[in-house]
Amino acid sequence: MWSTHAGISGVAVTTTLERLRVALSGAPQNIEIAPLLYVPAQLCCAAASPWTVKRLTFAHENEVRAVFRCPGCCQDGIDVPVADVDALIERVHVSPESEPWIEDVVRDVAEKYGLTAPVKRSDLYTLL
Repeated sequence: MWSTHAGISGVAVTTTLERLRVALSGAPQNIEIAPLLYVPAQLCCAAASPWTVKRLTFAHENEVRAVFRCPGCCQDGIDVPVADVDALIERVHVSPESEPWIEDVVRDVAEKYGLTAPVKRSDLYTLL
């Protein structure tokens, strides 16, 4: 997924469904949160909640989605307050394709803003 979504300087954060629920619990909007179901392509369109399904070929993503429904809204997005970002983020991953200095910069920025989650370069391409 690094090469597909992030490239050589990407950063990813890890959280959990419970951490996300807690982080969004104080939002003034009604936000629906659900883990995705991965199904054969022909079943995707027949889902009762189409925002909660994705084709089986993407199952490795293990995705969760948070959705705010606002029929008639013409906004590209909404601001959602998160009381404790540090409690939301479990870990920060730096692309395994990045230069070593990028991990240092990400760690420095995390520390500057009080994030205590570990920052680690992904070891995806490391042989055991």
